[in-house]
Amino acid sequence: MISRWPWVTSVAAAIIVLTPPAREIFYDAFISSERFLQDLAQMIYLGGVAIAILLAVIEWRVRVIIIRRRALAAAATGEQTIES
Repeated sequence: MISRWPWVTSVAAAIIVLTPPAREIFYDAFISSERFLQDLAQMIYLGGVAIAILLAVIEWRVRVIIIRRRALAAAATGEQTIES
């Protein structure tokens, strides 16, 4: 059985977020007192979030396509499938 949830992207994003450089960028982006550093760090942080969301959507779509193709192949051969 295959899930539609983008597990690989979610786990990778969680691991990256928990690293010290990522926490430092988060601190610089939202807590730092220097305005220039805050603007730069926010751009980097939000760019990373956008990339993670884009990868999750792509992974989700690929999983949906795989599930549909497996269901169609099973229907063509007369097999029973359980779709999650």
